[in-house]
Amino acid sequence: MRVFHLSPPKSLFDVQPYQWLSFVMSLTQLKDQAANLPFKEQRELIAFLISLRTGQDENFQNTLASKIDDKNPANWVELDDLSKRFAN
Repeated sequence: MRVFHLSPPKSLFDVQPYQWLSFVMSLTQLKDQAANLPFKEQRELIAFLISLRTGQDENFQNTLASKIDDKNPANWVELDDLSKRFAN
């Protein structure tokens, strides 16, 4: 289990956003919290996690770039079809 810990600030003048929180959170708790986020915030979280992965994995970067650059409409997916596929 990976544990995240943020220490409280030394003084109120040192407070940065969220720095005053002190917590321990497991992956299961992170997943539960993410599931309860509003749709827009879930999308932001997904974008953030994808950006982390693409920054760390050169093969994934190349694969994603090739899919984005694909000019063949036969390989494209309609947004409605994609929404239906992931609706469940």
